[in-house]
Amino acid sequence: IARVSNPENEDIFNKLGIDCTIAVTNLIMRHIEEEIPAHPLAHMLTMDTEGTVLIEIIVAEKSAAIGKSLKELDIPTDSIIAILMRNGEGPKIPTQDTVFKLKDRVIALTTTASEDKLRSVFIPEQPAEK
Repeated sequence: IARVSNPENEDIFNKLGIDCTIAVTNLIMRHIEEEIPAHPLAHMLTMDTEGTVLIEIIVAEKSAAIGKSLKELDIPTDSIIAILMRNGEGPKIPTQDTVFKLKDRVIALTTTASEDKLRSVFIPEQPAEK
């Protein structure tokens, strides 16, 4: 058994014949993910010079996208729905006929100018708090 500080080095330990590795970083990340409530939109990568962002959107309850296919949605022309993850399944590349379900995780490439419009497709507007 070996403790691994950097998860990228886990393969090296396995090649050296160590049967069981414990990646401390992964354990800490799992704990943080359990403690922090899920947010319906997360920035994954921002390319400042290009004005482009890679975002993850979780299809929210009461979303207009639920039960609709990709071709039926009003996706901004400068946005690409690149990956769909559902119920712990592996990532899939959506087609125009892919129908969205509640809590689907959508990975999209979009511009900073179109981010709000893309968000509104999958996440209904929340009423302002008083």
